[in-house]
Amino acid sequence: MKWLFVYGSLRRGQENHHWLAGQRFQGEAVTRKCYRLVQHAGYPALVVAKSEQEAQTIAGEVWEVTEECLAALDAFEEVPRLYVRQSVCLADSWPQEVEAYFLSPQQADWAAGNKMPQGKSAKSV
Repeated sequence: MKWLFVYGSLRRGQENHHWLAGQRFQGEAVTRKCYRLVQHAGYPALVVAKSEQEAQTIAGEVWEVTEECLAALDAFEEVPRLYVRQSVCLADSWPQEVEAYFLSPQQADWAAGNKMPQGKSAKSV
């Protein structure tokens, strides 16, 4: 089992939440202020901020997921072409490592100028 931070369409009530059916919700969470969301193909995508000025906190949820669920999500998120799954720093402490889907470096270069406005809700990804 792994813990996964989701911040867009995988969240409860969103269009792709069905991918988390049967998994265990652990709680709501917020990242530390070292990331930002960019628009990529109509969806918000998580990237590491390049400066303190562009950094923001990202709200989301933490889920305990099975390896089978992660494999299906990796295929859905097109890992490693579109996204990569890696550790994420959350504002509150969690009892184990939490991962999230980040925009792949190649895609992040393309999306560099498409930052989401501060405070906009991430309803996708």
